[in-house]
Amino acid sequence: MISAFEALNLRGGMSGVFLTITMYRVLIVDDEIPFLESLATFDWENYGCECIGKATNGEEALNKCMQSLPHIVITDIDMPFMDGLSLLSKLNEIFPEIQVILLTVHQKFNFAQMALQSGACDYVIKTMDYQEQLIMALEKAKKYFINHSILIDSRYNLLDKGGRILIIESEEVINNYRSEIEDFFNKKYSTLISVCFSYKFKNIIEIIEKIDSLPKIIEITVGIIIRGLSCVEFITDYSVDEIKKRLLFEMYNKNNITINKNAIITITECGSFLKGYLQAHKINEEMYFMNFYKPLNRINISCEQVFSSLYSNTIIEWTQNIKVNIKSKTQLNQYISMMADECKKLLYHPTEVKKAFRLVLYKYEALYSIKSHENMHKEIMEAENIVDLEKKMIDIINAIQNEANNYSFIVNTSLEYIRINFKKANLQLPEVAQYVGMSPGYLSKKLKEETGKNFQEILINFRMEQALALLKNSNKKIYEVAEQVGYENYRSFVNAFSNYYGVNPKKIK
Repeated sequence: MISAFEALNLRGGMSGVFLTITMYRVLIVDDEIPFLESLATFDWENYGCECIGKATNGEEALNKCMQSLPHIVITDIDMPFMDGLSLLSKLNEIFPEIQVILLTVHQKFNFAQMALQSGACDYVIKTMDYQEQLIMALEKAKKYFINHSILIDSRYNLLDKGGRILIIESEEVINNYRSEIEDFFNKKYSTLISVCFSYKFKNIIEIIEKIDSLPKIIEITVGIIIRGLSCVEFITDYSVDEIKKRLLFEMYNKNNITINKNAIITITECGSFLKGYLQAHKINEEMYFMNFYKPLNRINISCEQVFSSLYSNTIIEWTQNIKVNIKSKTQLNQYISMMADECKKLLYHPTEVKKAFRLVLYKYEALYSIKSHENMHKEIMEAENIVDLEKKMIDIINAIQNEANNYSFIVNTSLEYIRINFKKANLQLPEVAQYVGMSPGYLSKKLKEETGKNFQEILINFRMEQALALLKNSNKKIYEVAEQVGYENYRSFVNAFSNYYGVNPKKIK
């Protein structure tokens, strides 16, 4: 993982150009706030690192990795939402270059073996004097990048053709190294070419190899910008019309169909300053995302297109209406189609749409007290277009409803009773068992068998969902929310909420 600043500090030789890392970016992850804060105060700079962020669960950490691409992730194993081993598995799949150091309370040798076999770089035992272990683990992680220095071989001749390479991993990089990046834009440019591929490359080397297969673009390039692992941009002083003519000639007259099948090329005017580039990048990016709603040509001359914002009020309305329509599969399918139609009409940003649909899915799973299926949520986020998203959402929710319909009469009746009465502070299993005419022991067994959760877990699920909605969408104070969801003791509510969501309710307000 190379930042913009590091890419600008090129050190060359006869054999090629190396990109060096001057500061390693570290993300720390732990749901135990005291230990997380202790990690944050570690002397990172003294060991060639900078702490770029904190997260309290695996899901939050994964999102931050996508935004800021750290070199090293230090994560606890036992956490809510997504544990450390699941996070490690995800990172190995999506960002194999990220080095992961696991935090654990286990001191047994077999755990070390398990951690390393799972793909972790190293592990640190959470003790009072963990710092020495951490220093050794960091050195081990840094060795990976030293041994895997990225070499841009001279056969590509990128620099010989007047081009310079700038690697921008995130918007945070632009803010942190603004002056260095502005130096990159020290020449009069006129056009930005964005090549967005329909897949992600494994690493920077693959991107460089792909660039080398685009000779006509490289010949007219004065600057190359790599944005993430699926987008390459070329800055040129040729006009938009001239670029289009050259690309069409290259793709159709010379049968160079590699780009034609695998990418969308967008061209727009830019200026000689960073601000002009950022505006052009945003325009080209939004043009690419338009492919979510309608197929685009392979070469597009972009004009400014601004997506509408998908506000939280709309998402709340969707989740509430989904609850109203749960009794009819036909109505439910129609409502999901209505959601998709609204997105197409108002052109909500595709990323926001996918996240909103996934949130609706979470709420629907909670409504039926069904365990969340990670693969289903992954399908939502990987939908190629709005039609695909609508179909996947309908199929998944119908599958959930079918699963819920497989509950016995006793379990369904019990869940409905808990759903109506979870606000009662003294609600206990015997009361529910008496309502359905069963013994507490038998009902407890049936709930666990059919839902995968015990009574207390189901009750907390209903209470926490309602608490989160009240905290986000009302002016009620935390103690008032606690009372409304069945907690007479303020501190008990705070502890329960923090354990469930991995964050103190004060941060929600």
